[in-house]
Amino acid sequence: MVFPALAIILVFNYIPMYGIQLAFREFDFTKGLTGGEFVGFKYFQQFFESPMFQTVIVNTLRISVTTLIFGFIAPILLALIINQIRNPKRKKVMQTAVYLPHFISTVVMVGILQVFLSPETGVLVNLLNLDSSVNLMGSDNTFVPVYVISEVWQHCGWNSIIYLAALSSIDTQLYESADIDGANRFQKSSMLIYQH
Repeated sequence: MVFPALAIILVFNYIPMYGIQLAFREFDFTKGLTGGEFVGFKYFQQFFESPMFQTVIVNTLRISVTTLIFGFIAPILLALIINQIRNPKRKKVMQTAVYLPHFISTVVMVGILQVFLSPETGVLVNLLNLDSSVNLMGSDNTFVPVYVISEVWQHCGWNSIIYLAALSSIDTQLYESADIDGANRFQKSSMLIYQH
C-alpha cells in the first residue's frame, strides 16, 4: 500500500531534482538535460558580483515579509467575520465568494490588474480620478502594495478555511458563558483566538 505513495514522491519530487545540475553547466539546449560543459559556480559568482544583487535581495525580502505578515493576518480576520454570519445561506454564499479568487490563474490575475490599474484606461484609476501619468503597476513606490494586496485578496478566502474549521469546532458552551459574563462580539472573537 505504501508503494504507490513512494512511487509518486520518487517520480514528482526526486527525479526532477536531476535538473539542479543545470545551474552548474553552460546550458546548451541541443544537449537536453545533460546541459553542456560543466562550469561550476560561474553563474552563482556572476549573480553575487552583479550590481543588482543587493537590490534584488532587498526587494525579495521586502515583498516576502510583507506578504507573509498580511497573508497571515487577513485570513484570520476573514474567518472571524464569516463566523459571525448567522444566516446559513448567506454564510455559504460569502464563503464561496471569497474562495473563488484562489482558483484564478496568475496570467488571468495580471490581466485583471491591468484592466483595473492601467494608467489611461484603468477602471480604478478612472474611479479615483488619478492622474493618467500614475502607473500603479510600474512605479517603484506602488508595486509592492499592489502585489501584496492582490496576493492577499487572491488567497485570503482559501487560507481562511483552516481557521473557520477551528472556529466551528469550538464548544457552544464557551459562547454561552461569554454571553453570561457580558462579553461583546469582539471579546468573544478574542477569546476564540486565545483558545486556539
